[in-house]
Amino acid sequence: MAASLPVITTPAGDAADVVQRACAGYVVPFGDVEALADAMMRLSRSPALRQKFGRAGREYVARHGDASDLAPQLLKIYADVARTSLRGRSHDLLARFERPPDIRKVGQV
Repeated sequence: MAASLPVITTPAGDAADVVQRACAGYVVPFGDVEALADAMMRLSRSPALRQKFGRAGREYVARHGDASDLAPQLLKIYADVARTSLRGRSHDLLARFERPPDIRKVGQV
């Protein structure tokens, strides 16, 4: 949403609630391939709808939060998922998540 892009999500966690409150995209049921395809097709066929959802999402983020506040939380979630998926195997990707970059320095010259 911070990137001004429309969102398609499932009712997992708070994602659906945030997307609905922001009017920033679609919420599709888990495993409903037809609903997912329909949401994707609607967005692909309508630049105006993509812009509307993208703009609404960006405005919501500007009013309600800073992406840098969320970055460490997201990295922890990704690390947990990677750790679970790797099932004890050593992997360089996991090490990257466990030592995340300073988000404040990303994009600085």
